[in-house]
Amino acid sequence: MEVAMSDNHWQITYPQGMIKYVDFFRNELFQYEIYDAVVQKYINKYANIEVNKLCALGCGTGRHEVQLKRMGYEIIGVERNRESFPVIEAVFRENGVEPISLVEADFFDFELLKKKLKSQHFDCITLLFVPLSIEDTVKLVDIFEYFLKPGGLFISNQFIGYEEGFTPNITLCDNDYAENPLQKDLPYKEREYCVRLNTYKYKKNLIDWTAVYIFTDENGVVRMERDHDIIDVLLKDEYGSRLKSTNSSMELLPLYEVNEISTDANMPKTKDCIVAWRKKN
Repeated sequence: MEVAMSDNHWQITYPQGMIKYVDFFRNELFQYEIYDAVVQKYINKYANIEVNKLCALGCGTGRHEVQLKRMGYEIIGVERNRESFPVIEAVFRENGVEPISLVEADFFDFELLKKKLKSQHFDCITLLFVPLSIEDTVKLVDIFEYFLKPGGLFISNQFIGYEEGFTPNITLCDNDYAENPLQKDLPYKEREYCVRLNTYKYKKNLIDWTAVYIFTDENGVVRMERDHDIIDVLLKDEYGSRLKSTNSSMELLPLYEVNEISTDANMPKTKDCIVAWRKKN
């Protein structure tokens, strides 16, 4: 994956054919059912309207959206990588859930969004597990205020601080193994699998994460691809300042530290928190 960066912005682009293998690890490690139940509780607590219609930004391979659809939400997913669409459809079939509507769009392109979303308005907008900078997350809050109903929420997640006793300015390495979740009924030797080698360079307010994926692709060719993410880590005393929207209609809500998931489902050594903004009535 290539990461195009400036000081406060980065854009993620996966190599062709890679997204399916990345999803092996999402399915294996992320505890979506637990995490999205926490998201629902947050919605119920802080939304000032009944939440039925939801827009999922960066819906990726659809695993958050499967859980949220099961909860009864009507969902439109916005994803700029069309290669994700067949993976999303397979994930919904695997889980026996009716598919959601999908829109291909760069969610920083306001005029394109108005055209693609036909100026619809939503009760809630989610941006979950999408590796954007804090500055770009706040920019999306400002953009999507237009599509949000008064009293509705814009919900994201953010890593805030490190585990107690952990000091950054260190490099850690580990490795993972994951199989194709759609092939769990096949004999062990016939399942697609992927090995991932991780290097995390921890700094005060970000993690530079490089992952090397080794897998056999659909043509039987052994491939090795590099994936590079920049993960912002927000210090708690920066919460009110760096996450404040420039749009006076959007008020920043209290953060919620997600302790319900295991550390294996998280970026190592970090604290995952739900952060949200509410559009004023």
